[in-house]
Amino acid sequence: MARSRVRNIVKGGGKNSVQGFKELKAKLQDLQPENPTMRADIQAVLGDAAVEVRNEMRAQAMIAGWPARLIATIFKFSELRAMGKEKISALAGVSKKRSMLEWKAGKHPKSQNAKVPPGGKVAESLATMYEFGTSRMSAHPAIRPAVKIVRNKVREAVKAGMRALLEKYANG
Repeated sequence: MARSRVRNIVKGGGKNSVQGFKELKAKLQDLQPENPTMRADIQAVLGDAAVEVRNEMRAQAMIAGWPARLIATIFKFSELRAMGKEKISALAGVSKKRSMLEWKAGKHPKSQNAKVPPGGKVAESLATMYEFGTSRMSAHPAIRPAVKIVRNKVREAVKAGMRALLEKYANG
């Protein structure tokens, strides 16, 4: 079974890249507002976007037939992170720690270049297995369809939220 190549849309991963994201990221990095209220407002806009993505990911996972315990690992993160200066960040994803499956590697005659010797520990995210499939299970994609469905809604919500903040702080 052929696997799709995973692309990072933020770093310009081919035709799936988000137009204008690099420019927006650069502008936000240059801004680095010192005003704690402004930082919290920006974080709230991005946090709301992460909630939208997480909710759609969960809905698509349910439709795709993912197990409830796996759907429960889909999270959103939207807090100011302290790294020298507080960084504004938000994301939605699947917790690797809570969704990992481990097993012992078997001896496979076609795997002459196996990275793990027979009997060694192997692990893979159950979410990856459902999203892309395995040699024994067809793919049940949920993350990629969710991103496709919610992309424009999130883009417009962030645009509107940032526009409102620009007006608020430009006039205030």
